Amino acid sequence: MNDNNQIGKRAVRGIAWVTADNVIHLLAGFVVLAILARMLSPSDFGVVGAAMVVLGISQILGQIGVGPALVQLKDITPRFIATGFWMSIAMGLVLGLVVFLLSQPLALLMRMPQLEDVLKLLAWIFPLSSFGLVATALLQRELKFFEMSLAHITSYLMGYALVGVVLASLGWGVWSLVWAQISQVLLYSSMMLWISRQHIRLNFGIEEAKILLNFGFGHSLGKLANFSATNVDNIVVGRWLGADALGIYGRVYQFMVVPANMLGNVVDKVLFPTMASVQDDRNKLSNMYLGLTGVVTLLAAPISAILFTYAHEIVDILLGNKWGAVVAPMQIFSLVLIFRAGYKFSDSLARATGAVYRRAWRQALYALAVLCGALIGQSWGLVGVAVGVSLAIILNYYAMLQLSLSLLQITFMQFVKSQFPYMALFVLMYIFAYWTRNIMLSWHLSAAPILLLGLLFEGLFLSLVVYFYRKHFPAEVLWLWGKVTNVVFKKIKGPHK
Repeated sequence: MNDNNQIGKRAVRGIAWVTADNVIHLLAGFVVLAILARMLSPSDFGVVGAAMVVLGISQILGQIGVGPALVQLKDITPRFIATGFWMSIAMGLVLGLVVFLLSQPLALLMRMPQLEDVLKLLAWIFPLSSFGLVATALLQRELKFFEMSLAHITSYLMGYALVGVVLASLGWGVWSLVWAQISQVLLYSSMMLWISRQHIRLNFGIEEAKILLNFGFGHSLGKLANFSATNVDNIVVGRWLGADALGIYGRVYQFMVVPANMLGNVVDKVLFPTMASVQDDRNKLSNMYLGLTGVVTLLAAPISAILFTYAHEIVDILLGNKWGAVVAPMQIFSLVLIFRAGYKFSDSLARATGAVYRRAWRQALYALAVLCGALIGQSWGLVGVAVGVSLAIILNYYAMLQLSLSLLQITFMQFVKSQFPYMALFVLMYIFAYWTRNIMLSWHLSAAPILLLGLLFEGLFLSLVVYFYRKHFPAEVLWLWGKVTNVVFKKIKGPHK
């Protein structure tokens, strides 16, 4: 087996681990959401959603790209690790204090009085998360995705499924979400330190700090622009349409962003360190990019079709009848799920090859496009915001694609040819989902059976398509599919006697 196939299988093996983590997290998240949505109001979700926007921007500034810089560097020493650790701790403490002091003016800006007290408590997230940043980077650099996935799932279940749900049932309202978030961050950082066995040394180096900051500053600029792009619409909705509207929009975004982030994070966590390890070999990078980009489309196609076609059933089952306003914006966002997930692949490639500044200005353009789309669209309510933001997502996808093709020195037609089977699948999944739902509606079934049967039919249809058209897919995709089906059939058949 040649070296390219070895690299591809290494990446896909990592994708399999992180996919399992994200699928479990997705399912657990929807269960927790279904419970909390019946205990809390849209306003509760809206206030915490506004707080997380503020914290997210501050956290990017606080991390200053130290973790990704440690992953991207070819060689690191114990002094690099110690320097990165103390830089993270210092910025975590500073930013926690800044958010605490600015909580009142930020609450006035968002026109949400309760936001002040929420921000003061959530400011503790910065110092709590800072001591686990370097440990997380080291585990990612070593491709230890099983350990990272275990910590991710455990911390979420303990934070939200345990602390959040229990406090919500006791009537804590918005504070149940606040303490759930704090609990998750504390547990995750602790587990990262324990798993990585990181030794804390007082060994700070000025030269090492300069090297980390050189990459980290460019990375942070791009990440800040990207975060702004994915959250500035929340600011527009919260300030101009109110906390209730933001709570509804947040659930819309959760249905769209969680699957997109699941797919994108799977790719990013695995391919960023893998691509960084072969960053000087453009041939390997090109084969990996063209071969594995289709995985995102392969996974996004059925999810997008399900979210669009069965939006009414999903909202009814998971959220209840008071969340009907979620349906229309959710359907709009589901149409661009493939673009939102797909651009993350190009983002990983840009960082792995060190093109962080070329990435940064494109992400700034993306943020501006989202802001303009949300501001113009808010005149037509949440549906208008969804349309404006969706157009910005498509623009960003093509901007990042152009960067990838430039870095890899491949043509647009080469890319289109490699992705054609996946795009054909995307269209087929929509047609099949629409057809099967109409048939089930004629049977006068309730929401739950329709959704369950729809998921079953889509899964079977996807399996048949992959089986009959498998010669069109690259070896890396077929290897992943074979691993998944092998595990499923073993579970069905049971152990051999």
